[in-house]
Amino acid sequence: MPENKDFERELTRIDQDLGQIKRDFEVYFAGASKKPPLDALKKLEQSVKRAGVVQGLSYAQRFRYNTLTAKFNSYRDLWDKQLRLKEEGRLPGGASTSKHQTYDRPVRETERKQKQDPLETIFQDYVSARQKTGETVASLNYENFSQQVATQKKALVQKLNCKDIEFYVAIEDGKTKLKAKAVK
Repeated sequence: MPENKDFERELTRIDQDLGQIKRDFEVYFAGASKKPPLDALKKLEQSVKRAGVVQGLSYAQRFRYNTLTAKFNSYRDLWDKQLRLKEEGRLPGGASTSKHQTYDRPVRETERKQKQDPLETIFQDYVSARQKTGETVASLNYENFSQQVATQKKALVQKLNCKDIEFYVAIEDGKTKLKAKAVK
């Protein structure tokens, strides 16, 4: 059992380090720091990978690890994109957002989703998730996706006798899936 407590401490440390690196990147993108915290990011990535090979975890520990890994990967993708924009000169120095970046703050993500068609947002999330899992996205297009979703929605509303169906993207066993939830 001491190994489980050590693993719990490791997960807590990873979560705290992720929060610190997030703040460091915010400081960097705000222009208050000259250098991005890439060394700390690399150390955290190694810690996440080391924790991933631990065997004999409980379901709760595996869930917590997977949640932290997903959070880390999301932030990593965001930071990579912001760094690329900054290198290309499209991210103004001293500003963490631009018209190209709308999802670095929850408020802006909510605003973006309100302005955008919900189905288009789901499609973008689906494509992004497939890219993260290494699945092919070349054959995906919005029209076919929206037709499939409309067909599935109609069938599920009738089958489940509900008012509406909400779709969301999930990754299970390394595969991207479109999930549905009935709205009563």
